[in-house]
Amino acid sequence: MTTKTFTATSHMFSAATAVTSSIRDFNLQMHEPCCGEAGQVVNPIEMMLSALASCQCLAAKNYAALHGIAIHEFNVDLHGDVDPDRLVPINGDDAEHFQEVRMKTHIKTSAPPEKIEQFRSFIMHKCPLSQTMLHGVNIVADDIVIELDDDTIAEAHGHVMAAW
Repeated sequence: MTTKTFTATSHMFSAATAVTSSIRDFNLQMHEPCCGEAGQVVNPIEMMLSALASCQCLAAKNYAALHGIAIHEFNVDLHGDVDPDRLVPINGDDAEHFQEVRMKTHIKTSAPPEKIEQFRSFIMHKCPLSQTMLHGVNIVADDIVIELDDDTIAEAHGHVMAAW
């Protein structure tokens, strides 16, 4: 089996209050968790929880027949604890991360409870996002592209551009 690379790009302008993320032909806006007003746009922490819940639902859908389980409804509620005062690390402290993520799975099925408990454990192991959160992932941040703005270039050459 070959590996598939997934791609997402996020962009922020200096005057923006939100970040725009592009995933294929989809654009999403996200706000800083501690600064955004509730109800305007989601924040990356909520997006991560949503992605994990969605991954669980899709894994359940993909593997239900293999386990002989008919699923009529499948919902996942997630609650994750983060200290917003530590989202911006100060004095060398580590950045905040989820202290705990609590998952509550709702399933409407005719399968017996013991079979559903085994199935839930199985999909936890098949969901790439739950595995990433359980085991972590190596993030390689070697590449950086630095583009100087026009004012910086002008100052470097002895030209000062007037602000209008």
